[in-house]
Amino acid sequence: MPFPIAHPVQASGVFVAMDDQALARLNQAGWFVYRFVDGTARFMCSWATTPEAVDELGEVLKGIA
Repeated sequence: MPFPIAHPVQASGVFVAMDDQALARLNQAGWFVYRFVDGTARFMCSWATTPEAVDELGEVLKGIA
């Protein structure tokens, strides 16, 4: 797994280990991801997040890994 999950997934947030270069590539692809206090990359969904958006993000993550 190129971006290991750093904390148990218990809600709408996923925290992964991601180096600065990968995070920069993700930002360049149009996705903005916050760093959490422990340095992990924080991904959050809302009730308005579509399955298609999640699939699109997954494809981008595969491409930058």
